Amino acid sequence: MLRKEVFSGQEEENINSIFQYRKRAPPGFWTLENIRISMDELGKKLGVEELDDWLQISVKEFVTAAEGKSFIRQFPSYFDLLRTCYPLHSWEESKCRSMPSKYWKNPRNHKKFLTNFARKHSLQSPADWKPITSQMIVESGGSSVLYAYPSMLQMLIENFPEYNWTLDDRQTVPHNYWKDKHLELVKKIKEKYSIEHMEDWYRISKNQLASLRCLSYITRQGGLGNFLQKVYPEYEWDMDKFSVRDKRSRQREMFIHAKKLFPDEEVVEDFVHPLLSRSSGCAIQFDVFIPALRLAFEYQGEHHYQEIPSFGSLELYHSRDIDKLQACADNNISLVVIPYLWDGKSTTLTQYINQQLPSSDFATQKHNPD
Repeated sequence: MLRKEVFSGQEEENINSIFQYRKRAPPGFWTLENIRISMDELGKKLGVEELDDWLQISVKEFVTAAEGKSFIRQFPSYFDLLRTCYPLHSWEESKCRSMPSKYWKNPRNHKKFLTNFARKHSLQSPADWKPITSQMIVESGGSSVLYAYPSMLQMLIENFPEYNWTLDDRQTVPHNYWKDKHLELVKKIKEKYSIEHMEDWYRISKNQLASLRCLSYITRQGGLGNFLQKVYPEYEWDMDKFSVRDKRSRQREMFIHAKKLFPDEEVVEDFVHPLLSRSSGCAIQFDVFIPALRLAFEYQGEHHYQEIPSFGSLELYHSRDIDKLQACADNNISLVVIPYLWDGKSTTLTQYINQQLPSSDFATQKHNPD
């Protein structure tokens, strides 16, 4: 072996001390075989037990341990040294603590990292990426990739342009995503909650804004009222109405979906039934009523199911609910109760109809989904 020919008479374990004394190896000594032997010795010194342990060694730690070994100058980077020395091992650049300073500035390396990440996590579509968080990217060694873009969504858009990425493909929205998209945000809210009149805005709740993932941004704008003042400065907003506690937002949502389910019928919100009111001696009101079908909907908040002191006695609500059900039964009115756990979808509203009125005509009707 070349190493023994050059250092005949010296024990293998004494070679490091000779390097430290001479500072340079004889010309031609650093063959790949001798480099690998020296790397194995350095690995023992640095506590390397498996090849991947090399990736956790910093360049500073390595250079300090390899003092006097000029072979390190033969390689453009620490990672190139590892890859050349141990070519049969599957190295992952992203796990290396000591990549070249310019490595992550190359967009091709971003694409390479993200492609490997996608392969490792079986990500084949935008829907597969939805549960992937920034923390997962960082923990996989991609912090330099992630921080090269204003948001994770933008990172995906630029590296996988073959997909049509949208905000719905992410579980969280970038911090200032809506900053220059106020009109787009207003359009999104209007379409989702069928806002046709300016007064409808007063009934939009924080939970509804949260479902569109814009609550945090609107809160930073000073609330929905202040946000809308910027978008519609010419309209005279009643700011007090935005802080009303009982917006009946879910009731309005139910009303919107009822109109979609029964497009050919008159659908009325807050309908006071004259006959029931006269016979009972007090106003009987339905949240949503379809006169032609004698079909009523009642949204019941959490206080109908458990004691909430600020709303009054649970027993009182139970008593009223039973009385209303009986009054409806006596007057041939079908009443569908929608609990507070409703997910806000037309399909689920249809399920409640089918469950509570299984023998009715509307239970078998096919309605348009959401």
